[in-house]
Amino acid sequence: MLIVELDGVVAGMDAQADRIAALCKRNGAMDVRVARDEAERELLWKSRKQAFGALGRIAPSFLTQDGVVPRTRLPEGAPVCR
Repeated sequence: MLIVELDGVVAGMDAQADRIAALCKRNGAMDVRVARDEAERELLWKSRKQAFGALGRIAPSFLTQDGVVPRTRLPEGAPVCR
C-alpha cells in the first residue's frame, strides 16, 4: 500500500491529486482511493499505524519504509507527471 498525502496551496490541489492518481494507475496500481474528508484521512493513517503489530506477527521479516520529500526538493531529479 502506498499512501500519498499532499500539502500546499488549495488552488490546484485537485489537479495535482488527479495527476498523481493517473501516475499510480499507469504504474500498475490496483486501486486508487482519495479520502473524502479529514475523518477518512485520519482513519487511513490510523489504520496504517495499527497494521505494524499485526504484520510483525504474520511476517517478522516484513520491511516497511517511510519517505518524505519536502516540496522544495521535488524538482531535483524528480520525473515530471504529465
